[in-house]
Amino acid sequence: MDFDNKGNRIPKRFITKNNNSFPLDKKKISSNDLSQFPTLDKKNPQEITFGKLGTLHDATRKGKIPCRIPRGFYAVFGSNREGRHGKGMALTARNCWGAKYGQGRGIQGQSYALPTKETPYQSLSEYEVKQEVEDFLSFARRNKDKHFLVSAVGTGYAGFSVQFMKSLFKDAKNEPNVILPDVFM
Repeated sequence: MDFDNKGNRIPKRFITKNNNSFPLDKKKISSNDLSQFPTLDKKNPQEITFGKLGTLHDATRKGKIPCRIPRGFYAVFGSNREGRHGKGMALTARNCWGAKYGQGRGIQGQSYALPTKETPYQSLSEYEVKQEVEDFLSFARRNKDKHFLVSAVGTGYAGFSVQFMKSLFKDAKNEPNVILPDVFM
């Protein structure tokens, strides 16, 4: 087991090849640059590297997922109301960011579950998804001390179009603590 400069244990999956310390400078974060996040390579899960990933959406598509994010940042992922985080970004949130199995909505560890499905097999209606996005944006406005890294929620297993989901997040462009994926810009 390795230790950081404060004497805290560092889990093996968070150790980089050259044992770089993890930067926590919030000012460097943008929707196009997640290069300071350590990433887990799906092909070699024991190796964590630093590299330019683009957005959470791009990182997932390319097979590299930010497995540790700075304090105060929360990964927003699409979930089902039953909280069965078994695929896609929901599974990543459970494995990396503290999403709780059985909890389908809200803050969980360093993640925020935004329901887009009723069950793992049934999507919500467009109206219900709109309500869930509005609830999330209201929560983000009330919690300016938290920064939300939004994945391309709803466009994967839930089956909603990018255009539809983008239209729901149009007001989020004015929220400084909500970082949208490029596909929603």
